[in-house]
Amino acid sequence: MKKYRPHCAGYILLYVLVLLSAADAIYTLVCQLRGVANEMQTSFALFSYVICVIALIYTWVYVRSRVEIGDGKLRVAFPASIRPKPGAPRGSFIYRQGDTDLKLIDKTIPLKDIVRYGYVEDLGYERIDAGGAGETNPLFPVHEVAILTSDNKRYHMNAAIYSAKQKKAIFAQIQDLTGVAPEGKLAEVLK
Repeated sequence: MKKYRPHCAGYILLYVLVLLSAADAIYTLVCQLRGVANEMQTSFALFSYVICVIALIYTWVYVRSRVEIGDGKLRVAFPASIRPKPGAPRGSFIYRQGDTDLKLIDKTIPLKDIVRYGYVEDLGYERIDAGGAGETNPLFPVHEVAILTSDNKRYHMNAAIYSAKQKKAIFAQIQDLTGVAPEGKLAEVLK
């Protein structure tokens, strides 16, 4: 099974910030346990711990992002800003972003069922991410690929969070395993 993890600036920055938050919380805790904490550490210790916990919970969505190809299946997991349907329950306050909620889209698709795939605009569909980021966003780009199956289901994948080398490998492997070539501008990735 081949796994691909996102390589984009936003993910790296997010991981660095969470590591700094965790390091600060651990340092504060160690200083308090040793009895050498200064007044500033003592005053803001709880705040430091709460920020660390919230950062870890928020980042958990991003850590699980990946594409896995193997065993006759394609597994796609990526975070997306989803606008909840009216009356539907909202996500936790940690994942709320205005009128959208950050949600991990995690789907497994049988490779034998794939009949078409390409960028959503080339196939005539709308993207599911309502966040408004484009493919040239420097931190968290969004350029979705629609994957259509023989049972008329449509799955999405954010291809923009992967490097050009990764995209070429992912779609070349899908093409080799399914015999279906990508459509539209996505076909240019394989050149």
